[in-house]
Amino acid sequence: MSAFLSAVRVSFGSLITNTSDESELSESNEVSTDKTEAFHRLLAGGGNLYLNFELPVYLYQNDIFTFYGNTSAKLGMEVSEFSNEIDKSTGNGHLRGNIYTSLSTDNREFTFFAQINYGLYFGHKDFYRRLEIVDEKAFGFGEITAGFTINNSLLLALTLNTLSSEENLRSGQVLIDTQILSGLFEK
Repeated sequence: MSAFLSAVRVSFGSLITNTSDESELSESNEVSTDKTEAFHRLLAGGGNLYLNFELPVYLYQNDIFTFYGNTSAKLGMEVSEFSNEIDKSTGNGHLRGNIYTSLSTDNREFTFFAQINYGLYFGHKDFYRRLEIVDEKAFGFGEITAGFTINNSLLLALTLNTLSSEENLRSGQVLIDTQILSGLFEK
């Protein structure tokens, strides 16, 4: 759900995940951070509930091309009652910059996009523990994503790379995200 407060876009969301009991192991027999629910929640918004504030910085748009940049501040909550993976509810947040560009077909049947974002993340001590971060201080994190939408109804996105000041949060793995967009229900 999102709304505007003057120029600021305010959004509230939740993350629902489904996991199996089997964890993939790395070569050193430790659970890979890339496979943990905490890492996936970090990618999706920082918790199973979040409140986000976005402020546009630059926008260029014509009939088929869009380019914009924005800054955001997000507060996330990992509520233990909403997940089997969380034993204690915690909070976290970030301050981040984002650059987005897209190219659409004439009637917007397809929109191809790419974005990069990077920010400063902070949180409760259990937030760091779940991400296997030793120093409980703010850290840098971001990702490079590309994908497309179909008829403004379905989104397929690939996170091509994650960037971080924390080595265990860097990933060359491709993560796939699919979303049903509100345009599906407007027809």
